[in-house]
Amino acid sequence: MKRRLLIGTIGTATLAFWCAAAVALRASWHVAGELAHAATLAEIGPHPQATIVYDRNNREAFSFYVEQRVDVPLDRVSPHMVDALLSVEDRRFYSHHGLDPMRIVKAGWRNWRAGRILEGGSTLTQQLARLEQLSPRRTFERKIREATIAVRLEERYSKREILNAYLNAVYFGDGYYGVESASRGYFGKSAADLAPHEAALLAALVRSPSGYAPSVAPDRALARRNLVLRLMRDTGHLTDAEYRREIDMPLRPAKPAEQLASSSSSCGRYYQEEIRRQLVARLGGKQVLCGGLRVYTGYDPAMQCAAEESIRARIAQITKAQKSPGISKPVSWRSTRRRAKCALWSADVTSRRRATTARRRRGGSRARPSSQSSTRRRSSAASRPRRSSITSTSRS
Repeated sequence: MKRRLLIGTIGTATLAFWCAAAVALRASWHVAGELAHAATLAEIGPHPQATIVYDRNNREAFSFYVEQRVDVPLDRVSPHMVDALLSVEDRRFYSHHGLDPMRIVKAGWRNWRAGRILEGGSTLTQQLARLEQLSPRRTFERKIREATIAVRLEERYSKREILNAYLNAVYFGDGYYGVESASRGYFGKSAADLAPHEAALLAALVRSPSGYAPSVAPDRALARRNLVLRLMRDTGHLTDAEYRREIDMPLRPAKPAEQLASSSSSCGRYYQEEIRRQLVARLGGKQVLCGGLRVYTGYDPAMQCAAEESIRARIAQITKAQKSPGISKPVSWRSTRRRAKCALWSADVTSRRRATTARRRRGGSRARPSSQSSTRRRSSAASRPRRSSITSTSRS
C-alpha cells in the first residue's frame, strides 16, 4: 500500500514538473516571439501634418488636415510643459529603462484594493508605444506587447527623442494632436510661450481628453489642473509663491487671440475651397491633408470680409425694396429670404470663379470684336496656362 502511494506521489510530481516545464517553455517562446516582433514595431514614424495657408501678411488663414497637428522640436516647447507632464505622468522618466517596477507595483496594489482598474502604471515610453503601434484596448496580451516595445524604444532612441515624439503624438482633445496645435487652439500662443498654469491644463488633459475637456467639464478640468500644479510644487518645479499665483489663474482665456488656422472661418470659404482644389490638382489629396505644407497666397481677410458684407448689405436692400408698398405684385417673405440666400451664394460663387479663372481684358476700343477675332482670342487664351491663386508652397 505504501509502495503504491509512493509511486503515485512520484508520478504526480513528475507529471506536474513536466507540465510546468511545458508552460514555461511555451511562455518563453511567446516572450521571445514578442521581443522579435517588438524589434520591428519599435519605430517612431512620421505623423500626419496639417497644411497651413497664409494670407498676404504671412498670417495663418486656413488649414487642411486629417489630424490637426503641427510638429515642433523639443527646443520650441516650454520647460513648464515638460515639467508638468513628467510630474503627473512619469516622475522617474529619466531613471527607468522603459518600465517602472515601483509604479507597476503601486498601481497593482491600488487596483486590487479598489476592486477595479484605477491606473495602469504605464510610463511615457509605454504610452508612446501604444500611440505608435497598438490599440487602446486593455488586454493582457497588449500589455505585454506594450512593455516589450517600450524596452526596444529605450534601446533605440534617447530620452529626449522619446519625449519629443510623445509631445507631438499625444491627443489633447477638441481635435488637437500634439502640444503645438493644442497650445494654439486652447490659448492662442505657441508651445514655447506656455505659462505654468497653461502647461498644467494640457498635462491634465492627457489622461482623459474628453473627461477633462474645459469646454465640456470646466470644473473637473480646473480640479485636475490644480492637482498637476500641486504635483509640480511637490517635485520642486514651482515654489510656494508661484504655486499660489498660478492656481488663481483662470482656466483658459475667454477668446484666444491667435488660434490655429481653421476651416470654420466665416469669410473666404470659396477662396479656401479654390486653394484646396488647386493644391490637390498639383500635389494630390494625401499630400495636402497629411504633408504639412506651408502655402503662401495673396488672400486679404479684411478685404474679403468687406466684399462679402457689401454683397449681403446690397441683397438686404433689394429684399427691403421688394417689401415696399410700391410693388404691384406681393412677394412672400419666406420666398424672398430664400432667394436672397441663393443670390448671396450665387454671387459669391460667381465672384470666386471670376477671380480665379478669368483673365483681364486688354485696353482699347469698346467696340464688340468680330466673331473671327473672338475665336482667335479664345483659342490663344485656352492655350496659355491658367493663373494660380497660390504664391508659393513649401514643406515644413
